[in-house]
Amino acid sequence: MNLPNKLTVSRLFATVIFVLLMVSELPYTKLAALIVFVLACITDWIDGKLARMFNIHTDFGKLMDPLADKILISSAFITFIERPEVALPSWCVIIIISREFAITGLRLLAASDGKIIPAGFWGKNKTISQIVAIITILVYLTSIELSLNTGWYAVPDWMNALFTYLILIVMIATVFLTVMSGIMYLAKSWHILKEM
Repeated sequence: MNLPNKLTVSRLFATVIFVLLMVSELPYTKLAALIVFVLACITDWIDGKLARMFNIHTDFGKLMDPLADKILISSAFITFIERPEVALPSWCVIIIISREFAITGLRLLAASDGKIIPAGFWGKNKTISQIVAIITILVYLTSIELSLNTGWYAVPDWMNALFTYLILIVMIATVFLTVMSGIMYLAKSWHILKEM
């Protein structure tokens, strides 16, 4: 197994660790979850960079790399639904996950027919917005966790209000970009779908 594929597999393991940390109520697990998520995102960037740099493209990588990304992102949003501090509407998560797997399936279907649907402007910005949204929520949960476990400070009301609005803004942007990128992918691949 080449290095990019090993990094992809490591992201799947990182997702399991991330979920276990998110459902745990042990001290500092949200801080650890934040670190694991950031490291997983870095491995995604590195494996893509290596695959392009050394022209390492395998069927395993084509299938598992996008799936590993979707599983990580989807797992993060699902765990947030259970956090009362976040109050993340489930419909946001349903839209995001439905789009992710529908478009990934479409891209894999096209790839099996030898056709490539490249990530465009909307798709790249959608990914960035999802990562920003997840990190924003994890930073908020970490600040609450550190406040409770260290006793150094109490999270002030203004900070709770600020994060509530910030999370709302990034989630609206994320859902908008997710829907728009899905529409753009469908428009871009409509001729491929008609041929199948």
